[in-house]
Order: sequence, then C-alpha cells, then structure tokens
Amino acid sequence: MWWVAPAAGLVAAALNVGIYYAAAAIGLLPTDLREPTGDTIGPAHVALASMVPALLGGLIMAALIRWADRPLQAFTIVVVGVCLLSMVGPAAIPDNPPSGVAVLGLMHVVAAGVVWLLFSRQTRA
Repeated sequence: MWWVAPAAGLVAAALNVGIYYAAAAIGLLPTDLREPTGDTIGPAHVALASMVPALLGGLIMAALIRWADRPLQAFTIVVVGVCLLSMVGPAAIPDNPPSGVAVLGLMHVVAAGVVWLLFSRQTRA
C-alpha cells in the first residue's frame, strides 16, 4: 500500500494542473495571482500543493491503520475537515476574484477527493 500516497499525489496534481490551464484559458483564474507570501500561483505551485497533502495523507492513514479501530472512518473525517479548512486559503489571496476563489476551491476538493478515493479503495473499513 506504500504506492497509494504518491499515486494519489500524481493523479491530483495532473487533474489540478489541467484545471489550472483550463480555467486560465477561459479567464476564470488570473495567471498573475500571488499568495500573501508573494509567490506566484502557477502550474508548478498547483502540482506541489496537490502532491504534498497526498503524501501527508499517507502518513496520517498509516497512523490510523495502526492505532484507530475504524481507520477509514477516521480518515474520512480528517479529509473532510482538512478540505473544509483549506477553503480559507483561496479566499485569503489578495485580489483574487470570486471565479479564482471558486477554481482554487475546486482544486482543493479534487485533491481531497482523489486522496480519499484511492485510500478508501486500498483500506479495509
């Protein structure tokens, strides 16, 4: 099961980079958006921001499998909670239009969904 986290990260990154390019092409996502830290939000940033949480999710899932009675149920709660909390990020980006907030929020949901789906297929409830 060691491969699930990297696979989830790669799938989420590919989907989210595709969403980034599609949304930028039709004008829903400005390509000059900057995080509060000043970093430009581009395809590499999107890919990295999709892969790192998947890898962290793998560590969390490994801990839950070891110590929780119902690891998949606990993981589902963690994924939903983290996804909801992550929605603050897109809204906090200066000069991000509502369409940009929606697109970035969608990317968070896609990443969380991919992580949950791949882990749920490989884990017994």
